[in-house]
Amino acid sequence: MVRKGYNRTLLQIFLTLLFITCIMFVFNYLVFKNSVSTMNNQINQNNQLIARNIINEFDRCFEEISTRVYALNFINIELYDKSGYQNMDMVNARRLVNTASSFFSQSYVEDFAIFYDYSDLAITGNGTENFRITIGKRYKNKKYAPEFWKNFAATKHSNIVISSDIYTDNSQIDNTYSRKILAIIGNNLTNVTRLNIIVFINEEKLLSFVNKQNLLNNATLMVLDQNKNIIINTGNFNNLDDNNKLYFDSENEVSFKKDGYEYFSVKSGYNDFIYIYRIPSSLNAAFYTISFNQIILFATMVTGIIISILFSMFLYRPIKNTLNLIGDRYIKPGHNKFEQIYYGIEMMQKENE
Repeated sequence: MVRKGYNRTLLQIFLTLLFITCIMFVFNYLVFKNSVSTMNNQINQNNQLIARNIINEFDRCFEEISTRVYALNFINIELYDKSGYQNMDMVNARRLVNTASSFFSQSYVEDFAIFYDYSDLAITGNGTENFRITIGKRYKNKKYAPEFWKNFAATKHSNIVISSDIYTDNSQIDNTYSRKILAIIGNNLTNVTRLNIIVFINEEKLLSFVNKQNLLNNATLMVLDQNKNIIINTGNFNNLDDNNKLYFDSENEVSFKKDGYEYFSVKSGYNDFIYIYRIPSSLNAAFYTISFNQIILFATMVTGIIISILFSMFLYRPIKNTLNLIGDRYIKPGHNKFEQIYYGIEMMQKENE
């Protein structure tokens, strides 16, 4: 009987403390979820604004390069002297170097190459150079040999952006290095001077110029040309199966969710390029502190249960000692310890009266 009363009273104390702990946990969890949801929506909106600004900067860069190439094609400079296309007029060549250098002075431009189809010479930022040697050493790439650029320039085309790839610079024997280059081949459909112009853009410097560092951690940006070929990819999502979802409304924007990510796509009004900005759907995947706080929240709940057990045992000890002082003859069977204490004190008061 005593054992049963002991267990029941102790259980009542424990359940009371546990109920208080659970109520506190529920309210804390609701506050936590509401804060995370609000912060998630706010950060997603802010990052979409940042993405729009970055996309506008990309457009501005591409438009600026295209404008400079177009203007350069209408400059009337006779490069070659009367002795043939392998001999340049160095005065005019220097004028063209200075003009082109001022046109392509942006921080993200690695260099440029200006050449004719029927000449082995080229104008670069360093002056007059052999085209094949320059491309073969300073822009060595397995996909794009010097002949590729020559053959491509011989065809009629509008502005073409060659996908970003790794190019190796072997021009200096003791200082070989690699970097990712984005090449823009100028429009030759309306070419008056018959110049072929290639502008080599350093991808890292371009991303820095458009403030890519302002993107959320784990966010990635993919740039597709008008034919949906990947031009720039800062992440690892190469297999985007939702190309059919890349339709655009009147504002040239669309968004969808897939595999825990939210895709925000914008179609450029300038060159029909498509910019796909991918961010985690949940901030838990983006911020370690949120996951850590969630772990702390559940750890607090477990700690509260343990404390409830210990505190209930601590509270029960004086109750048990009080009953021992009252004595067994004042114990009323079938009641918990609190009722028995009350009953015992009441009986003692009556006896004293």
